[in-house]
Amino acid sequence: MSNACVWCDNRKGMLPAPPVCPRCQRSDWKDEPNYATIGVGAYGQYEIRGESVGGGHLIMYLDLQLVTAFHAPRVPLTHRLKQEYRHMRNDLGSKDGRGLIIQFSPSHGTAEGPWNITLSRPPFAKRVE
Repeated sequence: MSNACVWCDNRKGMLPAPPVCPRCQRSDWKDEPNYATIGVGAYGQYEIRGESVGGGHLIMYLDLQLVTAFHAPRVPLTHRLKQEYRHMRNDLGSKDGRGLIIQFSPSHGTAEGPWNITLSRPPFAKRVE
């Protein structure tokens, strides 16, 4: 088990294991989220409608819209996924991710444990600014 918060990557004051992260105040600081319970289907394609930060600017949230249906979850990203998201978003030339397509997938084929993301432009899309 890691001694860092999965949400804000805090490492200070994490030994012995506190009931909440001293930095972001999350009680689920050591648990990778199961995105299926948040309302995100594995391998579904979601358009990013916006991004925001909360929890003292430590937690990133994405406002999503399922591409093929009206389903719009608001999804928090772990620190690991936030870093990956920012790198992918910047590689695609986007400042805020709006209009890009994100897809979530469980790392080990099951909903439990860490999830991964992929980011792409919608088909036939111009460069997102």
